[in-house]
Amino acid sequence: MTAAAQNVLPFENAAPTTRELVRAELAEGELHQSTVAKETGISEATLSLWLREEYDGDNARIERQLATWLETRRRRQAAKAALEAPEWV
Repeated sequence: MTAAAQNVLPFENAAPTTRELVRAELAEGELHQSTVAKETGISEATLSLWLREEYDGDNARIERQLATWLETRRRRQAAKAALEAPEWV
């Protein structure tokens, strides 16, 4: 878990929510909401409302899409890290 993700956890032992994890990814500064929206197929307006907990639509659907995106992102990052040569090479 990233340092940013740890900063948004409400309780030390609580598992972070999808919303908290997406917020943490955005807080790291490498991503913009527009990028997340494009990669997930969610409109920028919907994503913004969902992140602010103001979305009146199908929140469960948005959460599923973002959870899938987070898992895919983690897998890509892990695969990329596995392919990188060690520093001693």
